[in-house]
Amino acid sequence: MTTFFQNCLTGISIGSIYALIAIGYTMVYGILRLINFAHGDIFMMAGYFMIICMTDLMIPWYISIIIVIVATVLLGVFTERIAYKPLRNAPRMSIMISAIGVSYFLQNFATYLFSAQPKSYPSIDFLNKRITIGDVSTSIVTFITPILTIVLVVCLVLLVNKTKIGMAMRAVSKDFETSQLMGIKINRVELKNILPPRDIQQAMEKQMKAERERREAVTRAEGEKKAKILEAEGAKESAILRAEADKQAAILRAEAEKEKMIREAEGEAEAILKVQQANADGIKMLKEAGADAAVLKLKSLEAFEKVADGQATTILLPAELQGIASIAETSKAAAGKKAE
Repeated sequence: MTTFFQNCLTGISIGSIYALIAIGYTMVYGILRLINFAHGDIFMMAGYFMIICMTDLMIPWYISIIIVIVATVLLGVFTERIAYKPLRNAPRMSIMISAIGVSYFLQNFATYLFSAQPKSYPSIDFLNKRITIGDVSTSIVTFITPILTIVLVVCLVLLVNKTKIGMAMRAVSKDFETSQLMGIKINRVELKNILPPRDIQQAMEKQMKAERERREAVTRAEGEKKAKILEAEGAKESAILRAEADKQAAILRAEAEKEKMIREAEGEAEAILKVQQANADGIKMLKEAGADAAVLKLKSLEAFEKVADGQATTILLPAELQGIASIAETSKAAAGKKAE
């Protein structure tokens, strides 16, 4: 765990240095739209300047820092004036090639002056002091570097957002050509009066108002268009769902009617089957009882007796039942005379 915290502190310290370099690189690109390949090489030269001041010239470290800052700024300004400013209006590819050339020049120039052998800073007692927190022990510079980075970043934010120079930097970053027309000298860190004449202000205000009204009209038209589209899609979906519902209802009604007809047909078929089965069972029972033709005719006559109980005045009898019917009538007449 101790090693973990030690590595974390070291990573924060080194990351802070990289953050400062990245901020400078980002500002150069954001304002000038320039990919400065020589940015890291200028920081390399700053390191060599510090070694020369402290080792060769034996200048105290606190004075060496000031000298190195000034020398590095002068190197950056000189590089911009020689390599970048003449190509300000040239294609970006030309500026990029120039930046690559400056990078190679600084690398080879440093190799020629200082050789390619590694060099180290002389010991600074103040920065070599150790701080121990629990089991973690590290140098004081590990804590100073992140704090110094935060302070510099805050100062840079205030410079960009709260000062006229920062306003000019943001204006150039937003619109390079318009910034020139508004009085900003893009080749110098200088800001003149950026308030345009009254007639230009009025024209700009009218243009801004017209642009706002145009955007409002476009936004309103797009909103109405989307609303109509959504309304049409809703009506379409509703019609589709209604048609689907009607279709399903018709299918269900047809299936119900079909089921009803099938059940009725099955019921009628079953009733006919039972009637036929009853008739067949009756015939079978008569056959098993050994009934002769006379008995069958007599049973038929009894059936016609039930028919005669109705309101009909005429009954047609089969020929084979007429003899039996006359016998029955004669028997009834004889029985009536005996009774008298």
